[in-house]
Amino acid sequence: MLRITSTIILSFLLTACNTWQRIDASSTLVETDQYRVVVPVGWVQLQVGEHLLVTRDGPDLQKIQITVSDADKAFAAIEKSSSESLLPSELAELYIANLRKQHENGLPSLEVVANQPATVDGRAGFELILRYKSDNGLWYQQRVTGFAVGDAFYSIVYRAPALHYYALDDRQYGEVLAAFRTKF
Repeated sequence: MLRITSTIILSFLLTACNTWQRIDASSTLVETDQYRVVVPVGWVQLQVGEHLLVTRDGPDLQKIQITVSDADKAFAAIEKSSSESLLPSELAELYIANLRKQHENGLPSLEVVANQPATVDGRAGFELILRYKSDNGLWYQQRVTGFAVGDAFYSIVYRAPALHYYALDDRQYGEVLAAFRTKF
């Protein structure tokens, strides 16, 4: 319960301090200190520091989320860090363990559909395709691409309900991923 309450409070504080911005043809390029990426026209974005969330119909229907974490805080729920020296498969396993630990019930319905190597901006990483059932019984599918660079861990995530929205916007995720560039 404490985890849920703190998540709600954090979400409220983040959205209270920042506002959603519509993405038009002149605002598709997003640049931070760590990366630059081109996001889909017609969607909306919320940016908090190095963290970016974009959605077309609302985060519960589909979202692409880019997160840059300090290496020592990359997998905070399991108290593990990331490193460029870790194999992509090791990073993927840490990501899955961290995801399970973040959920109060351990996410018992989590299925790993695919776990394979991926390359993002010329960097070795992993790609996971995950499925899980939400507390209200809706199945979600999530595509996660992650990699470590220096003292940072990058995750680029696409999540949507498996039944309709996932297939509808998976192509957009691929385009965001192809346009993603680190600044190192």
